[in-house]
Amino acid sequence: MERYRFSRRAVGAVVAAVVGFGSVAVATAPGHAVGAPVRRTAYSLHDTDEAKEVTVSCPTPYQVFAVGYRIIDGRGSVAVTRMEPDAGLTSARIEARARTGHAEPWAFEGAVVCNVSANAPVLEPEVVHGAAAVTARCPGSTRLLGMGYRYEGTVDSGHVTGLIPDAGLNSVEVHTGGPPPQTLTAYAICHEPPRSDGPLSVRVAAATGLSETGSTAVTTGLTGYSVYSVGVEVRGVANAFPEALMPNPDGGVGRAQVVRARQPEPAGAARARRGAAAGAGDAASTTVYVIAAGAFH
Repeated sequence: MERYRFSRRAVGAVVAAVVGFGSVAVATAPGHAVGAPVRRTAYSLHDTDEAKEVTVSCPTPYQVFAVGYRIIDGRGSVAVTRMEPDAGLTSARIEARARTGHAEPWAFEGAVVCNVSANAPVLEPEVVHGAAAVTARCPGSTRLLGMGYRYEGTVDSGHVTGLIPDAGLNSVEVHTGGPPPQTLTAYAICHEPPRSDGPLSVRVAAATGLSETGSTAVTTGLTGYSVYSVGVEVRGVANAFPEALMPNPDGGVGRAQVVRARQPEPAGAARARRGAAAGAGDAASTTVYVIAAGAFH
């Protein structure tokens, strides 16, 4: 069976932390990936419709290895409820919905990261009902490259607050704020593990505080690698959620943007974030994750 090859020298510092708003953190690794992935995007209409969706496809014979999005003019009142690869990993469906009372025009951009491999990627979904968190795991020795979710619940008081790849790239956790949705699905796109001479993919993390009034953007990546996926984890505040999780494989970076919801959540909304309760005086923060990889065949 063909395996991925990676230089040992390419494994460098893979964790970068930043403090402040609109920060940039890029780790370095030598060389530039060959056989790099391509990104395809599609835009929804820019109008006042409450719900919108786009489907983004990979060109033949490419397959979907990751999914992303960017909300435009959402102003804290528009949330993405679905970033879902199709079963054959040829396209992805991205949906967004405006909260009640959002009257301004808005739009969003959906994206897929595509590549060709002799070893096809594997899609692993995991579904829960009436729960605020779910984890999808990669089978066997495969490693995580792409992430997605489907949130089926109210957007007036609930939203996805976390799309979190584990440190070993074995799984992705999706968790939510506000009332638990009726159904929550996590999607893991997994790929064959590396040879013993180095990792196929690495996780890069960048942490920052959250703006009190506007959105908070963080860009991070790994020089010489291609970025496939962008994830996020919001801590210490219940009414903040991502409005952009956008990979840029050509630039070797991924961008996440987190915004505080314009309309407050109702009394009794969930305030826990991965076991750490948020209360008065707690610092709100976000951690942005990218999954980056070199060339494979």
